[in-house]
Amino acid sequence: MRSRSCFSKELVFRGNMTFSEDLQCPACFNIFEDPVMLPCSHSFCRLCVEKWWKGKDVHSCPVCRVEYRSKKVTPNLVLRNMCEAFLLESEARCRLHDDKLKLFCLDHQQPVCLVCRDAKIHANHKFSPIGEVAKDHREDLQKDLQAMPITLEELSKCKDTFIKQAENFKLQRFLTESEIKIKFMELHNVLQEEEEARLSAVREEKQQKSQIIKEKLVELSRDIEALSDVIKSTEKQLAADDISFMNNYKDVKTRVQQLPEESKLLPGPLLDMDKHLDKLKFTVWGKLKEMLFPSPALLNINPVLNQKISRGWHPLNLNKWFAGMDAASLEVTHVWNIEVGDNKVWEVGVLIKGRHKAYKCGIRFRDGKYQRFSPQGESLDLHVKDKLQRIRFCVDADKGRLSFHDHLTNTQVDTYDIPWRWLSVSSKELYPYFSTNDDIPLKMLAK
Repeated sequence: MRSRSCFSKELVFRGNMTFSEDLQCPACFNIFEDPVMLPCSHSFCRLCVEKWWKGKDVHSCPVCRVEYRSKKVTPNLVLRNMCEAFLLESEARCRLHDDKLKLFCLDHQQPVCLVCRDAKIHANHKFSPIGEVAKDHREDLQKDLQAMPITLEELSKCKDTFIKQAENFKLQRFLTESEIKIKFMELHNVLQEEEEARLSAVREEKQQKSQIIKEKLVELSRDIEALSDVIKSTEKQLAADDISFMNNYKDVKTRVQQLPEESKLLPGPLLDMDKHLDKLKFTVWGKLKEMLFPSPALLNINPVLNQKISRGWHPLNLNKWFAGMDAASLEVTHVWNIEVGDNKVWEVGVLIKGRHKAYKCGIRFRDGKYQRFSPQGESLDLHVKDKLQRIRFCVDADKGRLSFHDHLTNTQVDTYDIPWRWLSVSSKELYPYFSTNDDIPLKMLAK
């Protein structure tokens, strides 16, 4: 669309068109844009009036200077319609020859008039009636328009998916951080237990050898005291006269011969440091490796949150919750919270995928009864005190156990050992299993 300054030049060029001159704003001398009328009946562009009044305490007409108390102006709808009609008419006419635009130059891809067709600038160009070209372009654009709602719907779905993923990322971050803390806590516990055991062994050996040293010290103190007495008495006898010395010689000699032998020190170092320090890290690492033994199932702990599960069986179509992972990640209990609400028929458990067949085990609600079901087709009635609205479903891949709790009361409903013998030797895959034949869907919860 042409700018307002262009139209003001056209008004000068078409000086004989008095009608168009009446459509000029007396303030900006351009075609009226959103014209408003003041109480004095003068009309201006709304923006021109606002600029004229800006920063002034007294509001007046830019032409007759009549002052007003209020800023209220009246839209001039008649004048606006006349301006729009004039602009449309101006756009439909050639700027160079003031003739109607009836042709379309296929080379320049622009509307032209009959005079432009014979001008040098369009020499040897191809032309078509502008109506035919417009019709073809409308049909082409209509085809594009028909595909746009589909694209819009796909983009909206994509946006919803990203929003859900953003929500999932928050929970996945929480779950991952929790798993990491639990894993390191387990490692810390093993290290602390091993450290305490080794420190306890050092303290025990120190206690034993300290007791031996204590007993030796008592014995040595007693021997020292006895030897001191013998030394004093012997020195006294040596200083006596010959008769007295000879009379007591035998007794003194006997006491000297009965003196204790030289005390022997404990063999080797006081503390067997080699026993406590030799291959310490290697031994502890061996015990840590025992925690990382392979598990018979491969588990992926990324859940799909707020996923509604409608009527039917849905063990495998929820973004592959369970897929291959390394065995080191299978030591933590994995938890899903399922809202069953007032659903009258549902099943929650795991699906064990073998080489040629899949097997299910878990708990179900049917005919008003809660039951455990297994791959063998067995059913065991469960005694549940309160109606289950939300179920916490846990898979302990380390122990190979399923457990089900009432999420609201945190009471255990059932615990079930996974029958690993149903797993094929070459295909060991485990999937969460949620099913309903009711109109009310099941729903996974973030907490």
